[in-house]
Amino acid sequence: MKNIGINIRIAAADYNLWSNGLRQNIFILAQTISLLGQYNVFIVNTGDKSIPITDKLAWDKEVFKTVHFDDVKDDLDIYIVMGAEIHTQEGFYLKHHGCRVIYYNCGNRYIIEMEEILFKGGKGKRQDESYLDEIWMIPQMLNTNEYYLETIERVPVHEIPFIWSPVFIDQARKDLPREAYYSPGPAPKRISSFEPNINVFKFVMYDLLIVERAYRKRPELIHQFYVTNTDELKLRERFISIANKLDIVRNGIASFEGRYQMPFFLSKYTDVVVAHQWENALNYAYLDALYLKYPLVHNAHIMKDAGYYYDGFNAEEGAQQLIYACEQHDKHLDEYEQKSAKCLAKYRYDNPKSLAIYDRMLKELLATGRTSGMNGQTY
Repeated sequence: MKNIGINIRIAAADYNLWSNGLRQNIFILAQTISLLGQYNVFIVNTGDKSIPITDKLAWDKEVFKTVHFDDVKDDLDIYIVMGAEIHTQEGFYLKHHGCRVIYYNCGNRYIIEMEEILFKGGKGKRQDESYLDEIWMIPQMLNTNEYYLETIERVPVHEIPFIWSPVFIDQARKDLPREAYYSPGPAPKRISSFEPNINVFKFVMYDLLIVERAYRKRPELIHQFYVTNTDELKLRERFISIANKLDIVRNGIASFEGRYQMPFFLSKYTDVVVAHQWENALNYAYLDALYLKYPLVHNAHIMKDAGYYYDGFNAEEGAQQLIYACEQHDKHLDEYEQKSAKCLAKYRYDNPKSLAIYDRMLKELLATGRTSGMNGQTY
């Protein structure tokens, strides 16, 4: 069997997986490749070697074989750079020893680097990544990242299926004091937002505008709006001055909260989820909300057939969808769940169409050093 490594940077002995979707994506990709039955898959730590790999980690290290880079660097056939940048010398070491090196792009690297250059001083050179053989990119990253990375790195960029698994959400549900699934109930409703608020592509401002416009029209429908991940945001003068213009803030409807595991916050404080993104139209948070049967008001055009979709930055349309969700969702639960199930099945890690694409691409890479990508396939 061939050996495939997927990199991660373990920062603590009890490293958790809930701080961002990228960490979960690493293990979902490992699940996907393992299902092919032809590869030994390793989670490879490229971080501090002094941090022990123990049972304190938030995953089963026997199911997900977790090792340090030096333990497997001579045995890998394919190395997938995903969880963190690797040192340039590590990349060239692998390349010179016959290992194929893939950059699996599941973050909006163009926008992140644009922010770094424009707003954060742009210090530090972009490291040499000419050891890469290919870049694999999930669909929501193509628009802003395909030609950027293809031009800079001089290697082919191929679209790959976005993959999701309920494993983490199910694991988190087991530790909750009550059921995490949506529970129908009368208005007024509790609204929640889960934008990370660390980059421009997932920022809560339009969530606020949508809830504000819905509240101005139908205040009796909204009990509370919980805005999570705002510990730093709510201390910033410009944000405060804008938020104070809104009735939901003036009337104490909006509550600015810290960071929580999403299943916990859903089960305890939420009836409807409101979301907004820019150039990031597939998110684990959205699929998790659908999986737990919550009404999701969103603008993710790639999955517009699920949840309550509004277009782009159209806050008025978003407000109308929120009003509809508050009033009508409980009357159409079966139809909503059927649409959600169809969406979730498309992105599940064990979807046969997605497995077939990953299987072909890995085989092509090993055989020729190049893959043909999805070739316009739908999945």
